[in-house]
Amino acid sequence: MPHLFETLQQVPEASILRALFAKYLDSVHQFLQSHTPAFMRRLPLVGMVQTLLALMSGLLKESANRAENLPSTHIECYLLFCLAWSFGGLLDQKGRRGLHEHLKTMTPLVPEDDPSHTIFNYYVEETADWVP
Repeated sequence: MPHLFETLQQVPEASILRALFAKYLDSVHQFLQSHTPAFMRRLPLVGMVQTLLALMSGLLKESANRAENLPSTHIECYLLFCLAWSFGGLLDQKGRRGLHEHLKTMTPLVPEDDPSHTIFNYYVEETADWVP
């Protein structure tokens, strides 16, 4: 019987998520450490990551139950949504705008159809479309 770690290595989404975590987590954490109020710098990283994982689990649960492999851009949109709320949910409007702009430098997948909105003004539908 294979161990859990070996099983996870075979899940197609695992490699996508590993690459996305490598791309975003450290960069967003570093951005928040240098561009946000002192109280944000005192929040434990592990708590933000746990929240991120809980949100991702909820969003991916249905496709996992259907044994559906989502496209990488779909998973990335989910991760961006979860990352914004788990790492930046406590920010004020100025901080949220800063995080939104930082994410835009990293990917074209950040919604920007309305210049007065940030990623916090959207949710991701099951189709991976950003909806205000």
